[in-house]
Amino acid sequence: MKKILLGINFENESDAAIEDAYLLASKYGAAIIPIHAIEYLPQRNYQHEIDLLIGLIENRLKEISQRLSIRGVEVYEPVIEKGDPIIVLEAAAKVVEADLLIIGAGVDDPNHRTLGVTAKQIIRNSKIPVWVSNCATEKVDYDNIVCTVDLSPSSLKTLETAAILARTLNSKLHILH
Repeated sequence: MKKILLGINFENESDAAIEDAYLLASKYGAAIIPIHAIEYLPQRNYQHEIDLLIGLIENRLKEISQRLSIRGVEVYEPVIEKGDPIIVLEAAAKVVEADLLIIGAGVDDPNHRTLGVTAKQIIRNSKIPVWVSNCATEKVDYDNIVCTVDLSPSSLKTLETAAILARTLNSKLHILH
């Protein structure tokens, strides 16, 4: 694993995703590429409002990048794109040739037991393995990894990555078909 695309949405799940990206990047010697998709722009689209929003996002991504760099992992220049996060992340993963996409779980219910709508769609559409981080999970060790396969070439590549992760993290690998 050489490149990890880290989707950041500035919700609580992003903190968990950042930590998971750090863990994997440090174990594999991989580089992290932070990315944020601006899905909604201000209603009237005044340029100064858009510039302010982009400036705030740039500052936050720089802080995250510096935090990771200080901890000793390579971090690429953060990417900010406008558009649907599903399309943005899929395109970015292809362009940067990412080996893994890490995202937050999103919020779909009050107990935070299921994935959010965007996370579900990203998992369905992704051509590369997706690691979903959940801030509600207090467990730091990854004792169990679940990998779903449909025997397509993409899912077999995902299974191969899951096996490597399970071996590296000393986890049990559960395969679901």
